[in-house]
Amino acid sequence: MKFSEKLKNLRKQHNLTQGELAKKIFVTRTAISKWETDMGYPSIESLKQLSTLFNVSVDELLSDEDIKQKQQLEKTKNQTFYWFSMVAYIFAVAFAIAFLAAKIKYLLIGTYVFALIYFIGAGVYKFGKAYKPKQKIFIAVRLSLIAILTTLIFVIGFINL
Repeated sequence: MKFSEKLKNLRKQHNLTQGELAKKIFVTRTAISKWETDMGYPSIESLKQLSTLFNVSVDELLSDEDIKQKQQLEKTKNQTFYWFSMVAYIFAVAFAIAFLAAKIKYLLIGTYVFALIYFIGAGVYKFGKAYKPKQKIFIAVRLSLIAILTTLIFVIGFINL
């Protein structure tokens, strides 16, 4: 039985609405709804609270299938941050090249904004808990170094304008 089904059954056995359960474990009713429809999974803290409330172990709440689905969700989220940061990096470089070609100071703002987005996305990717292939990490580290050097060059260029 899947986690969503177990949660819904336990909630009904204890005569709780989604809203009542949400109040007891300090989450929103929407969160409970997502958990019961396989649209999301609770945090570890919420799992502990559910376990205590329903007097079952966390292991009983989770099945092997649920754990695999959560890992897949984390992996997908992590890959999204990776590609998001790579696209931001490409835009930062494009704005930097446009700045060099047109000598318009305002293009540097775009460079800085996309570089910041890149650093945030790469940071989330790097420190994410999902599986990360070593090759992609190596590429991300190299691109980070290139982005830092590019940013420094443009900061110096902006100061000299």
